[in-house]
Amino acid sequence: MHANTPECASHAPKRGRFQYSLRSLMAFVLLCGVLCSWATNRARQATKQEQAVTAIKFKGGFVIYDYQLDANGNMLDDPEPAGPNWLRDWLGIDWFHRVLIAHVTDSASLKHAGNLPRLEELYLGFVATDADLVHLQ
Repeated sequence: MHANTPECASHAPKRGRFQYSLRSLMAFVLLCGVLCSWATNRARQATKQEQAVTAIKFKGGFVIYDYQLDANGNMLDDPEPAGPNWLRDWLGIDWFHRVLIAHVTDSASLKHAGNLPRLEELYLGFVATDADLVHLQ
């Protein structure tokens, strides 16, 4: 029997339904790695901001998120944060929004203000020394 005969062709191995090239698999793994890296970095930023907000509020200060302001920087009457409620409850408000304004009441809270990367305005409720302001670098 020759290799080109119909009898040999019927015994050829069947290809699976889903077959991908090695190049496609490598591209998929690279994409997954990039997405996981982005999500991990984003989660780290959100956690740092959440801890800073908690520390500032614990000492009697307050913060204002970006969703609480309009395009001109005026406070909105009844702001609605982005994202579905169940997702905000699960991930936290700090995953979706950034703190733009903070009011701190002591030097311990000022240390945490350095973990607010998009902070545009900082109000001090105390007299800060040069040693206190080092944390804002």
